[in-house]
Amino acid sequence: MKKILNMLCRTFVPRVWAANDTLAGIHPEGAINCEAGGDITRNALVSLSDGKVVACAAKARPLGFAQDDAAEGGQLAVRLLGNAAGTAVGIASEAVAQGDALYEAANGKVAKTAGGYFIGYALNAAAAEGEVEIQHCVPQAVAASE
Repeated sequence: MKKILNMLCRTFVPRVWAANDTLAGIHPEGAINCEAGGDITRNALVSLSDGKVVACAAKARPLGFAQDDAAEGGQLAVRLLGNAAGTAVGIASEAVAQGDALYEAANGKVAKTAGGYFIGYALNAAAAEGEVEIQHCVPQAVAASE
């Protein structure tokens, strides 16, 4: 019995599970299940496009972070920015330092270059293409001069 319980814990702990399998409804855990509108990489910043999620483009309003890899048409969980408890993990498009303000960038990545949407602060330093832990917030539009 203990072996079965351990297997179940390992199976269910690493992923975020959404309460609903659509964009409609209440999502008390701050995560939703979505259909991928293109290939998505785990920890990519995503946005909505025609009811599906796609890798966020520069200056596009971000929705949250993908919790799974998914091919176009596949299902994946998304941790909503500013709604999910705890921190999030993103992919840096450039080197970032701990404490840097972060914004959306092309190809579902995050950057320290302002001009679109502020999404939070880096909690660790990361190299380009590296994982950065983010103290996230609801996306806030900012002007390029900030």
